[in-house]
Amino acid sequence: MPGIKEAKGFFYSLLIIGTLVIIASLYSTVWASTSQGVSGQTIPTPDPTQAANDAAAQAVAQAAAVSAEATAAASDAISVPVPPEGAITAFAPGSITTLSAPDGKVTVTIPSLAPPGSFFLLYKPEAVADAPAAPPAGLAFGTVLFDLSVVDLAGVPAPHTNFLSPVTLSATYTDADLEAAEGNPSRLGLYKYDQSFGTWTALTTSFNSSNNTVQAAVSRLSFFALMGQAQPPTPTPTPTATLLPGAATSVPPTATLLPPTPGDVAPGSGFLMGLLIAAFILIAAGSYYLRQSKQS
Repeated sequence: MPGIKEAKGFFYSLLIIGTLVIIASLYSTVWASTSQGVSGQTIPTPDPTQAANDAAAQAVAQAAAVSAEATAAASDAISVPVPPEGAITAFAPGSITTLSAPDGKVTVTIPSLAPPGSFFLLYKPEAVADAPAAPPAGLAFGTVLFDLSVVDLAGVPAPHTNFLSPVTLSATYTDADLEAAEGNPSRLGLYKYDQSFGTWTALTTSFNSSNNTVQAAVSRLSFFALMGQAQPPTPTPTPTATLLPGAATSVPPTATLLPPTPGDVAPGSGFLMGLLIAAFILIAAGSYYLRQSKQS
């Protein structure tokens, strides 16, 4: 029997050693296959930056293709009537679109990611008489008034078009505009007419004195106007009275407190009699209470 146990132990030892050898062989084989190629050289690791650049380039190429297709479709679409001295251009996602007014007063720049689709941008210059409402108090119209609208490729107006990112408006101001702002270009501003509320809305406007332009950004198009704000009047200080030498000064009268007057109601005899009766009753009641307390 001891010989059989020794044989089983030897057999189990061989089985364990063989299993470990097989595991080591598989591990070395898998490790070599992942780190070496067929020729035994190291497989290069993919560069994520290069992959991102390739994807971005592919996206730009696709966007450019879409833009070109949209421009071709716009050219083949029905003609949109352009007002005198106005301008029109097609825009689509994937390309930067710039529209310049024929007189050079207004420039509209649409970023590549702003268009929600393929449309026409229509520019129309306006006069002060065509303004939908008078300027707000303290403001005056400048020389630049214009209307911007969106038209689809079928020639149908699309007034409710919202851009996905702001569109930049640039207007050139003149000496007449500076006069409306009393010579200060920082008092010039672009305003947008809100048709829903029937009011002018001030846009955040920046100015560039080197090329005499002002800029603002919008997400929806409407009627726009350049306005100047006059300098508010300087408040006049209130003069302080000065006493001349020898002038008499008036002293306000001092109020004198008077002693209080006695009351005009005197107690009658009936009132005094009632007080005496009430006192007698209270004394009698107290005496009776003390007597009962001693007897108990």
